[in-house]
Amino acid sequence: MGWTPVKLPGAKPTVAGLGPYREAAPSTDAAALVRPWRYTTTGRLGFFTLFAILWNGVCAIILSKESMHHDASMVLAALFPLLGIAFAYGVVAIWINHTRIDLDANTLSIRRGPLPWRGRLVTVTTSTLQQLYVEEYVSHEENDDPVKAFRVMARLTDGREVLIDRGMRIYDHARALEQWLEERLQIVDQPVAGEVPRSRSAAP
Repeated sequence: MGWTPVKLPGAKPTVAGLGPYREAAPSTDAAALVRPWRYTTTGRLGFFTLFAILWNGVCAIILSKESMHHDASMVLAALFPLLGIAFAYGVVAIWINHTRIDLDANTLSIRRGPLPWRGRLVTVTTSTLQQLYVEEYVSHEENDDPVKAFRVMARLTDGREVLIDRGMRIYDHARALEQWLEERLQIVDQPVAGEVPRSRSAAP
């Protein structure tokens, strides 16, 4: 299915508060928001943490065995710890990383860290921002309910799309960020591909 714009029957809702975001002291003469990653993955973070500990513990026991001498066993003994290290790195990153969004009159900056991560620093000139919108991804069903994830995207004047933030499991959390940016950038909502256009009565 992939990522698709959230379809709404009318005007986008006005969200009270900032959801998982909090206002931060700006690094320059700018407004800033911070979202700790752990706040939007709490439901599964405990399970992932326990799984990473058990996986790496089992790998450590296997590597300590002196009987692992033949080639097939050595390949497995090398592969499983590598997978465990990668998984553990992801879990630790969720525990300590955050997304920081700085916005001033000229620049929108998105930083992800402190642990290195894909898209660690993204900078966009505000004059090129044309539209902001929320996308959703629907995966398998859990207890007869579809599991959803949300992200906030920006469309630039040259047609490119830029990821602002992702990892939210509640639409209102993503909408809070979209709304915060739209208000400060004075961007008016417009339907994007896949969205249901606003009704006239809901239009400003």
